[in-house]
Amino acid sequence: MWEEGTLRAANDELYAILEGVYALYAELKAEVGKRRAFAALLTDLEIKTQANTSLALKVIRYVFAGQGRREEAYARVVAIAHDMKGPDQSFTSYVQECGGH
Repeated sequence: MWEEGTLRAANDELYAILEGVYALYAELKAEVGKRRAFAALLTDLEIKTQANTSLALKVIRYVFAGQGRREEAYARVVAIAHDMKGPDQSFTSYVQECGGH
C-alpha cells in the first residue's frame, strides 16, 4: 500500500522536477550564451563549482542545493538521458524504461 501510494507519489513529484531540470540542461547545452549567463547566476548565488564540474551537476546543484551524493546521481541520469533518449521520448518515460520507478 505504501509503495503504490506514498512512494509512487514521491517518485512522480521527483520526475516532474527532473523533467524541468532536464529541459533547462538541454537548453543550456544547446546555447553557449545561456551557459555563460547561467555560470554568472551561479556565481551571484554563491553556488560553488570547480572548472571540471559538469553542466548537469551545476544545474542539479542550482535546483536541489545541497543533496550531496544524490546530486551526483541525478546529474548522471540527466546527462545520460540527454545523450541516449529519443528526441520524441520524455525524460520520465526514458528513466522508467531503464528501470527507474
